[in-house]
Amino acid sequence: MRSNALTLSQLLISQRSLFVRMVRKIVGSRPEAEDVVQGLWIKLQGVGEERSIDNPQPYLVRLAINSAKTHKMKAARHSQAQQDAQELLHGSVEHFSPERVTIGRENIQYMEEVIKALPERTRYILFLNRIQGVSQQRIAAKLGISTTSVERHMRRALDVIAMNRHMDPS
Repeated sequence: MRSNALTLSQLLISQRSLFVRMVRKIVGSRPEAEDVVQGLWIKLQGVGEERSIDNPQPYLVRLAINSAKTHKMKAARHSQAQQDAQELLHGSVEHFSPERVTIGRENIQYMEEVIKALPERTRYILFLNRIQGVSQQRIAAKLGISTTSVERHMRRALDVIAMNRHMDPS
């Protein structure tokens, strides 16, 4: 074994737990950190003698950090590749077939008709509360009615919507 490789390997072995903790902060888990440190030890066996390493501790720390970052990037790429493969095999959640789009549009149109069929005041209260975000107390004050009346209008509107939500629009 060469001098640089021997020095760095001995340093890594003597401070293994320190390097595992340091690498764990980057990669996120102890088993992965153990793998990175083991890979670092293997990499150290190939360190050459082209020049002498004057400060082996900082050199080894930099190698460990770089190895951990490389491991994390590879893991992220691997995870993304798996996700892409799953989407190709099973279809993306974001991908909608033309049939699903058409059914969705029909459902929206049907629900618009259901809401249009509500009494005008109930529809207006629903619009103010759910679309404009106006509180029931403010709606009551604006319309000059009690909060209880606003609650009843809202309950009626939401009950009608809920009953028709799962109806077949055709």
